[in-house]
Amino acid sequence: MVNAVNNAQESVHCAFFDLELGELINSLSKKSREADVKVIIDKGNYEGEIKGEGIKTVASKQYMHNKFCVIDEGVVLTGSMNPTNNDAFKNNNNLLIINSRYIAENYNDEFDELWKGILSSGDNVKYAEINSSMGMIENYFCPEDCTSEQGGGIYRMIGLVKNAKKSVKVASFSFTHEKLADELVKASMRGINVSIVIESKQRNVMESQYDRLKDFGLDIKVDGNKYNMHNKVFIIDEKIVITGSFNPSKNADEKNDENIIIIYDESAAQKYIDEFNYIWNYKEALELLPKERTSIVIYEVFYDGIGNDKDKEYVNLYNPDYEKIDITNYILSDNKTDYTVKDIINPLDYTIITKDNGLFSLKNTD
Repeated sequence: MVNAVNNAQESVHCAFFDLELGELINSLSKKSREADVKVIIDKGNYEGEIKGEGIKTVASKQYMHNKFCVIDEGVVLTGSMNPTNNDAFKNNNNLLIINSRYIAENYNDEFDELWKGILSSGDNVKYAEINSSMGMIENYFCPEDCTSEQGGGIYRMIGLVKNAKKSVKVASFSFTHEKLADELVKASMRGINVSIVIESKQRNVMESQYDRLKDFGLDIKVDGNKYNMHNKVFIIDEKIVITGSFNPSKNADEKNDENIIIIYDESAAQKYIDEFNYIWNYKEALELLPKERTSIVIYEVFYDGIGNDKDKEYVNLYNPDYEKIDITNYILSDNKTDYTVKDIINPLDYTIITKDNGLFSLKNTD
């Protein structure tokens, strides 16, 4: 995402449910000096991190739940990942980068509606089906494209499950949509291999379909990640992938502002199958991960200088070991903001992190 923003020539239009990744915030702020950068964030998650005029928040009784960017009106970044530290480094997520001016036009149209304050409504998608070099791609925005039984987003999902010939794999943070659950039960009854994994914390929420699907004998389980399994993925017959921001829930279908992408490509589907299998067997896989070094020392913190301490603050990290330590993707926190470290510290050496390389402001009260 950072590379895509840094390489933008003319425009960056992003709609995020949440945003806190310092490196991405810095890239958006810097790019706003030379390109048309506009960012929309759900009002409940915005704390004024990005500098510049191209920022809006949107909110009503429902969520602006999208996670997408349109770069130079030709590249779309979408999927389940909010640009937050948890979603990038702890939760299970997926991110797509699609090169298509037709899909980019769809997402830009949706962005323009959000920018005008049109939330959870608006025009139907312009190009619902796009032929691309990797096969056909379908694209929908909910709820405006999800309410028609003639082919709206949720009904396309139901239709694809109904027409499955061999298998349906589901990895979803939340699952409360009764009609879609009904179709999975019917698919299982006619011999389709159905396997479902949902976020463990969502198992017992109101209207969760977990117990109901389990009672019908479907192969369903909760994930093993102690953080969140945040994907919203369906894989049909090992060749069709459904993903985006859309959890199979009534709120996503009828209230929230969401997006759905459906890809007809076996090679893409195989990547998602590999990830599904990893999540399905997460506890076993976790035990095989090598233990990482944890002997890093926060050696010195300078947060309050005499007078104006702006641009003087720093954190000094020390490696007391006789081998180098890779601390890339470690998180440094001041109890309010997280900073993602990218560095390798040599034996018995230091690394000083300052505001110049992305350090958050060290507020004295934090």
